[in-house]
Amino acid sequence: MHPYHTPLPEDWIPCCTIPCSCDPGSQEDRGPTGPKGETGAAGETGPTGPTGPQGAPGLRGVTGPTGPTGATGAQGIQGPIGSQGPAGPKGETGAAGETGPTGPTGPQGTPGLRGVTGPTGPTGATGAQGIQGPIGSQGPAGPRGEAGATGETGPTGPTGPQGTPGLRGVTGPTGPTGATGAQGMQGPIGSQGPAGPTGATGATGPTGVIPNDVAASFINYGAQFQNAALIPMGIGVADPTGNIVLTDPTRITLAPGVYSIFYEVSALLPDSGYIQVTPYYNSAPHLEYGIYFMTGAGRSSASGSASFLVEVPAQTVFDLTFNSSVRIGDGTLNLVIHKLRR
Repeated sequence: MHPYHTPLPEDWIPCCTIPCSCDPGSQEDRGPTGPKGETGAAGETGPTGPTGPQGAPGLRGVTGPTGPTGATGAQGIQGPIGSQGPAGPKGETGAAGETGPTGPTGPQGTPGLRGVTGPTGPTGATGAQGIQGPIGSQGPAGPRGEAGATGETGPTGPTGPQGTPGLRGVTGPTGPTGATGAQGMQGPIGSQGPAGPTGATGATGPTGVIPNDVAASFINYGAQFQNAALIPMGIGVADPTGNIVLTDPTRITLAPGVYSIFYEVSALLPDSGYIQVTPYYNSAPHLEYGIYFMTGAGRSSASGSASFLVEVPAQTVFDLTFNSSVRIGDGTLNLVIHKLRR
């Protein structure tokens, strides 16, 4: 019931529902109200009339007080998971966080199978020539290598001219012949007598022709002597007797005998350094007959010489080994070998 409506009495009957054919008149013309009759039986429900027009909204009633909160009901069954919604727009990249501490190194994994070798790539362009490094210091001379095999014997040279025979000594005078005595009877053979004393040596006859000296010389000049290599040389004066023979550009073959040897070596050094020359013969190097020379700072020349006797019991090779701590220019060699008559 709307709060502003007053309830009607139960016996109120709207006048429009009582049929009448006359003027009802005033209240005074009507008689007293009779007793209420019994309620008749309910008539059949008539057909539903058409829906009336929407009435005007009534005034909003006063909101009543909020009732107490009811007890929470039991949780319902979880509904099915909905389909994946579309991806939202990518958010802006956040600032990089600080680098965490390095974790411990894990165990090394099993090496993978080796892949197939790829084709060789094209050769790259040659790089520019690098600057040449400084020449290192001279190391100690290494041991001399074993002598190489003897080369094949060369053809025999032509026979030299026959030397002039020496003068024959003067024959001494013949003594006078004694008179022949009469032949006596043959006596018995006597025993062997003792040997008589050796007679005095007779006078020396005139001297014969002295044979020529055996000698040869070898030279080189303006040469580039190489470190730890044999000094090259050419013939200055040859020996026709075959006792002293240059068998290749760095080696001389000496026949058995006694020789006097003299040699001198000089060179131009572009910077401070040294030169050392060591002779080799009788299958061994001989430092005792070598030469050594050291220069100070700057461009300078170095030289040295040696003279000694060599006894050659069997045919041998003679050569000179050169050593230096710097590059050599204008090397010079003078070598003279003289075979002595003993």
